[in-house]
Amino acid sequence: RDLFVTGVQTCALPISRYLGHGNYRVVVSLGDGTVAKFSLDSHGEDENSREVEAWDEYAGTPVADFLAPMIWGSDEMVVMRQAEAVSMDKLEADPALALALKRRDDALNALGLQGKHNITDTAHPGNWGILDGKIVLIDYPEDP
Repeated sequence: RDLFVTGVQTCALPISRYLGHGNYRVVVSLGDGTVAKFSLDSHGEDENSREVEAWDEYAGTPVADFLAPMIWGSDEMVVMRQAEAVSMDKLEADPALALALKRRDDALNALGLQGKHNITDTAHPGNWGILDGKIVLIDYPEDP
């Protein structure tokens, strides 16, 4: 901040850190235990929209236990609790984690996801994270 008032208003934005991106969205940590997924184009807006709709459908059901909780969402941005991302390197280094992820994926798929929103890309390790000691999907869009 300036030592003296300059007549220019400054604003206090949360400190954010780039975490990664996909084809259509960029993900940043907001520094408060949450992440934001910003759409980069209309395809990203579609992904955000489908993710919001999936959360709205599955919140309060057994499927929600497998999803990182969404706090707020729109076409432009989704905010959810931040999980520690799972990577291929982590899975290769920790066979127990790999087995636990496989079991979570199998259990989620066993639920059938018979609702309107069929979350399809659960086999990709990058779509999973660890939150409060539990493996959850951190990216749960679906095929359009």
